[in-house]
Amino acid sequence: MLLSALAFSCRTVPRTTGPYKEAAAKNSTVTVPSTQQQQQPQVQQPQPQQSEPQAQQPAQNQPNYDAKEEVFSMISITDAPRLKTYSVVIGSFMVEENAKRLKTSLQPDYDPIIVINEKGMFRVILNSFDNYNAAKDELIHSIRNRFPDAWILTQKR
Repeated sequence: MLLSALAFSCRTVPRTTGPYKEAAAKNSTVTVPSTQQQQQPQVQQPQPQQSEPQAQQPAQNQPNYDAKEEVFSMISITDAPRLKTYSVVIGSFMVEENAKRLKTSLQPDYDPIIVINEKGMFRVILNSFDNYNAAKDELIHSIRNRFPDAWILTQKR
């Protein structure tokens, strides 16, 4: 008896009952004529609502290119002259060895810089720029092809 009760599950219930039926009913409205005669209900399709024009909002799927500000320091002092105001980060790691592995895997094509932020995250920087637009253009046109999660970092002052 217990096994027969367990064999019945929600998967055996057709999706035309319960909340599924209620959800389907919300998609259309039923109106019943007010006359005394018995008639079949008429189904009306919902009318699209006309709304006032709204200000253009950015699409939610578009990537955000705003620079993220963090306090960070360099792992190697020899990288200091190459670090500029806006840096393109291609990897973030909690373990320094993982950041070094990524850096090594990119050489000799690139010479990444590793920095560490105040929370102990190791950031692997592929390139660094003096102005934001140059960093954004590089990110959009070449770096995102190989590193889709890349982002822009700037030193918090």
